[in-house]
Amino acid sequence: MQRRELLLSYAPLADFIARMNGDGCEALIHDVRDPLHSVIYITQPTLTGRSLGDGMTDYAVELVESRRYLTDPFVVNYVGGSPEQIFRSSTYFIRDGKELAGLLCVNIDISSILEARKTLDQVLILDPALLGQGSRETFLLGSSAVEKINAVCAQFAGAHAPERCPTEVKRRIARQLQEYGVFELKGQVSEVAKRLGVSEKTIYRYLKEV
Repeated sequence: MQRRELLLSYAPLADFIARMNGDGCEALIHDVRDPLHSVIYITQPTLTGRSLGDGMTDYAVELVESRRYLTDPFVVNYVGGSPEQIFRSSTYFIRDGKELAGLLCVNIDISSILEARKTLDQVLILDPALLGQGSRETFLLGSSAVEKINAVCAQFAGAHAPERCPTEVKRRIARQLQEYGVFELKGQVSEVAKRLGVSEKTIYRYLKEV
């Protein structure tokens, strides 16, 4: 297979990546033999304004010259772009045997996402020093048993369904609910058992292990 034919065989993959990520993504294929005119394929619409016959970026040249491809098949999630645009970029090394033949480069415009994160940070106004210290107080005195169960399940299970959590997580949920006095209320052992997908006997066993 000729070099150009080999490189262009990656064109369907480039199209797939670009379409999967929408208009905020472009994918290019470079022939490393001619760094100044390396682009032999680029998806449309482009983000960088480049066209066929344009050259590699300084970073792409650096990747080639450093022979990074000898140790890594790809480099992912580095920052590229311009003052107006910020890209999350990745490069896949296309090899012809042991020789580097070309690069499949992907650029995803994350400028709007970073702006959205900046807006969220301004709204949250949280002390970064406290973010990793866990929940200070999950609920107020007088909260209903259901609210306490919901809060504790959310605290320990996160986005996962409580019944799909590992046994240790379920045990911690039971321990926390016992500390909040949930099991002193009639019928709550049965309710918690249903939420965790276990039997009432299992809940009692968790409590004995506390």
